[in-house]
Amino acid sequence: MLRKQEDDPDTGELLGTGYDDHAAAVTSTAAELHCAGIGHRLGFQTEIGHRLGSGFVQRADLVVRAPEAGVPVLLVEVDRRTEDAHELVARLRR
Repeated sequence: MLRKQEDDPDTGELLGTGYDDHAAAVTSTAAELHCAGIGHRLGFQTEIGHRLGSGFVQRADLVVRAPEAGVPVLLVEVDRRTEDAHELVARLRR
């Protein structure tokens, strides 16, 4: 389970937003998707680069391949401040 999000009492900024928290959020999102029947446990990859026409490489936090669930390829950018994994699963089911 991810640790509780806390704000700095002086600045109001979110504390604990390092790479370890982000990696945990990506992993928990993959677990949530898998538990909802979206994607095989070996069908998830993290930090996968996609070369754009300009040559720039854009990285997706999570790539899911789940053709059996009607998801040929799903690129997920994880940002816990806007939508949690439960909300993502509900939206995908709709």
